[in-house]
Amino acid sequence: MKKALLILCLFFFFSGFTVLIKGQDTLAYAKKEIRTVEPVPYNNQTYTKFKNQKFYDYYRLEIKNKSVFDILHEKFNQWLSRVFKKTIDRDEFDRLMEVVGIFIVIIIGVILYISKPGIFYFGKKNPLTYSIAEENIEVQNLDLLTENSIKEKRFSDAIRWQYLKTLKILHDRDCISYDTNKTVNEYVYEIKDLNLRKSFRNLSGEFVYYRYGKGEADVEKFAGFRTAAEIVQKMRTG
Repeated sequence: MKKALLILCLFFFFSGFTVLIKGQDTLAYAKKEIRTVEPVPYNNQTYTKFKNQKFYDYYRLEIKNKSVFDILHEKFNQWLSRVFKKTIDRDEFDRLMEVVGIFIVIIIGVILYISKPGIFYFGKKNPLTYSIAEENIEVQNLDLLTENSIKEKRFSDAIRWQYLKTLKILHDRDCISYDTNKTVNEYVYEIKDLNLRKSFRNLSGEFVYYRYGKGEADVEKFAGFRTAAEIVQKMRTG
């Protein structure tokens, strides 16, 4: 009985020793080796293929060119920081530029209106954008030219002479400044008196219609134009 128990113990002992040996890390018994790391040789084709991939942007830097407003913003902030010890962001600077731009446009508009007010006139029904033919109204006998045109039944020419006579009278009264390069609408807005301006504008519209438009002037239409022209010529300014 004791001999059988001794054999059984020896069996379990050798079985456990075998399991312990198998379970140990085999690297502990591996031969120690030293290896050096060699760099991968450069391959131009591989590198080019790698760069063409859409996810390759590690070394690609997008350098944004500064616009004029970017430079102005920087310069303005430098001045603002130096004088007032503060700066503004780009949105505030853009709004400031908009205000400055509107102010400049208004100033230019006022200057243009004072020098040539006629360019701001826009007539919806009768846009008066025609230039008066070059005429020396100071030396011509406009009444004689009118009567000769009537005799020859050239009523459009007669209207032309009467209109030039009206311009001469308004020029002599300093209501307008006659210039062969001016347009009809420029003369309209040179007149300061509103009543005279309105009457002269209506007269100018008729002149443009018969002289340059499709209107056919006859003796009756010329008579009506002459009457309207004489009213304008005699109107008093306030």
